[in-house]
Amino acid sequence: MGPEMKIADIIKMIAKQLSGKIDPDVDFLVPEYTIRGSGDLFCYNLTEKMFSKVSRSTLVFAIKENYNDTGKTLIYTYSNELLLIEPEELVYIGYD
Repeated sequence: MGPEMKIADIIKMIAKQLSGKIDPDVDFLVPEYTIRGSGDLFCYNLTEKMFSKVSRSTLVFAIKENYNDTGKTLIYTYSNELLLIEPEELVYIGYD
């Protein structure tokens, strides 16, 4: 991911990736992560401006590391949510 890419552009890439319409000459794959552990976790939802419950072991995409001054990572979920999470909670699984 280029450092100058906008969040909206990265989300568009994820949408293409999920639909299977990636152009290998132009687009790039966004790696997947999973949320560590089992059970539920509450993360701040940027869209709703409130905390949302997320199941651990959910597959997510990391949009931007160190998103805010507390060092949280901005993630995108399969349920179309933008959440802030501690980076230690993410496990890299690659390009599944």
